[in-house]
Amino acid sequence: MPSLKTPETVKALQDIIVEYNALIDDFSITQVEKGAHLKKIQKVSNDFLERTRINCEALVPMLEIYKTNNAMIQPIGLLTRSILSDFLTFCYLVTFADAQDTTQESVQNELDLLERDFLRSMLEVGELESRLNEYNKNILNAYETEEIYLEHLAHIKEEFGHLYINDGTELRIKKPQ
Repeated sequence: MPSLKTPETVKALQDIIVEYNALIDDFSITQVEKGAHLKKIQKVSNDFLERTRINCEALVPMLEIYKTNNAMIQPIGLLTRSILSDFLTFCYLVTFADAQDTTQESVQNELDLLERDFLRSMLEVGELESRLNEYNKNILNAYETEEIYLEHLAHIKEEFGHLYINDGTELRIKKPQ
């Protein structure tokens, strides 16, 4: 079986990615010029397209390096995996879209669940970053002081306020139900 990793095939793939990105750019500009008011699922679709476009943009220089350095296959694979994961997540979300549902409540509920998982991960990473020096004395904490870390937490709680509930005693992340 002949090798698919030739400068010509890698260049062809790069050209396809550049053309794809140009199509996404044209589509986005057209939507803005039309002043399109997007429904929730359309906005989510647009967000996924934009994120895919950015990831594809990163693939082009990585593929150039790959021509001479096979080790680039791992970061290329990770980026491709991210693109495919986004695509599968988008397909999942589309199953909740209902043209008759003007509020698209089901789509919003699923988006909230995804955001909730992201929020929990972000909070865990933030807590770890605030105490890096405890784990390795050679690494400085991400936040200079406890107050700065608490300000960061307050900002997160404000930004993701729709995912929190105040049960009278404390502010906590909503449960999935």
